[in-house]
Parts: sequence; C-alpha cells; structure tokens
Amino acid sequence: AAARDLAARAMHHVRSHAVGAVTTKANPADHVTEIDRAVERDVRAVVGAQFPHHVLVGEEYGGEAVPGRPCWYLDPVDGTANLANGVPWTSFSLALVVDGVPVVGVVADPWRGTVVEAAAGEGAWSAGARLDL
Repeated sequence: AAARDLAARAMHHVRSHAVGAVTTKANPADHVTEIDRAVERDVRAVVGAQFPHHVLVGEEYGGEAVPGRPCWYLDPVDGTANLANGVPWTSFSLALVVDGVPVVGVVADPWRGTVVEAAAGEGAWSAGARLDL
C-alpha cells in the first residue's frame, strides 16, 4: 500500500505543478526538473517517516544500499526530457528490495492514470486486474 500511495502522490504532483527550470546533470542529455526533485524529496520524507530503518536510492539525490537494511529504489520521473518538452510520456518507478530480492514494485503513468504494481508471490496488477505475465 505504501508504494501505491507514493505513486498516487507523485502522479498528482506531476500533473498539478509547472515543470519549472530544466537543468542537466553531468551528461547534457540527462535532464532534471524541479518536479523530479520535489517528487523525490516527498518520497524520501514519507519513506523516512514510515520506515525509518529503510534506505532510499534515488535518481536525483543518490543514496547507497546498506547490507541488511531494506532499500527503496526510485526514479521520480522516468522520461524527464519528455516532461521538459511537454510530451506526456513519463512514469514514476519505485521498488523495494529486501536482502537483495525485489519484493514490491510500482510504475505509474501520471498522464493516463495507469498504475502497475507487483509484489513477490502475489503477481502483478493494474486497475484491480491481475496481469498475465
């Protein structure tokens, strides 16, 4: 439920905020916007409050997995170049890995409202329907 809730928050943020300034990272083709940063800050705050013993590795602010501690991996806006250019093809991606094993994952498309989520041993789901993989 936490990953799904974070995806919903991220989708709302992407749809309701202006892109703002677009900058690049070390690679000039690697764009970053204030939306990327804001979504990652929000996810970090929520994960830190709900799961204080977990760590988070994010695309914008980095981080490092710590052996023996659950780790969240985050790409707050996959497709930032599209976002920066007004192309509505982006997604939010978040996964939880415990002892090197992915246990939860969610990918959300803020423009279409599509959320695909998966949990170890439970399969993958979208819009309440189990996906055949």
